[in-house]
Amino acid sequence: MTRCRFRRSKTGQTGFTLVELMVVTALTLFIVVALGTLFTNSSAARREIDSSGQQIENGRYAMALIRDDVRLAGYYGEFIPPFGGVTWRLPANPCDPTLANLGWNATGTNVPVAISGFEGSDAAIAALSPQCISHRMANTDVLVVRRVTTTSLAPPPAAANTPFLQVSLQSRACVTTEPAFVFDIPQSPSPFTLHKMNCATASLVRQYLVHVYYVSTCDDCTQNDGIPTLKRVELSANSMITASLTQGIVDFRVEYGQDTGNDGAADAYRKCGADNACAAADWANVMVVKVYLLTRNMEPTPGYVDTKVYTMGLSGQLPAVGATERTYKHHVYASPIRVIGQSDLREMP
Repeated sequence: MTRCRFRRSKTGQTGFTLVELMVVTALTLFIVVALGTLFTNSSAARREIDSSGQQIENGRYAMALIRDDVRLAGYYGEFIPPFGGVTWRLPANPCDPTLANLGWNATGTNVPVAISGFEGSDAAIAALSPQCISHRMANTDVLVVRRVTTTSLAPPPAAANTPFLQVSLQSRACVTTEPAFVFDIPQSPSPFTLHKMNCATASLVRQYLVHVYYVSTCDDCTQNDGIPTLKRVELSANSMITASLTQGIVDFRVEYGQDTGNDGAADAYRKCGADNACAAADWANVMVVKVYLLTRNMEPTPGYVDTKVYTMGLSGQLPAVGATERTYKHHVYASPIRVIGQSDLREMP
């Protein structure tokens, strides 16, 4: 009897069953979905970390810019105002670049205050003419800083229509008498004729600066990009130009520490606005400027709703964040800034 013999494949493979294939496919899909979810969550967390990091950087940078400028407020080079020997002037409009309206005079007796500002609700901001503060965020404050550059030039300066300050340093032994300072623009003949102590060498000149800080509702306002931005208006020759400093600044509030004891220390803090006006003498006594900045992330956080309450010093608690802002995370930065050029002159030994 002949037997039939079946040969196995030389490789010994018999293949997968349908059940095995379905199990492998399901496991593969599960792993792919898990990896996709992990990648998505990691990417979202990374974006949130980057956004928070940028917010911190923007807030610190904005505060550093204001701090560096305020510390130098009232720095008028070699000119040290004698206590009670000058008349402090408060320029009515910080947007006006006209030389005669900057607060100085030719006889060396009128000097503009180093610090001034407007409270957010002050109608005088909108009434400024000429106007340089555009698209201001509602109810935010305005801060004005006046000083000269820390670098000096030999006279005569060449920058046309640019105001410069020259201070007389000559001794009483000099034959001719000179005013305490000359504040003017380059022209012919040169008005910058004051001298150093030796009565012969011309005193150096320094460019005069006016900086106006405020928060705008937009960075590129021609495109209406809707990005809240800290901006600075700067005196440039005979005009005012606006520069964006940093994005993500939503609110800006300022309060002023005034010296009532003539010792260079801030004895009381106050706001200055239409309902609590500060005269030139009040501004001249400002020794500390306390700044509050409310910043936000540059990108909204999905699923996040901001229900926090933010306090901005004497301005109190801000209204609840608007509906369009609630998906952004916010943070308040606060810093007292000493006006060194003012307070140092009053410190008692």
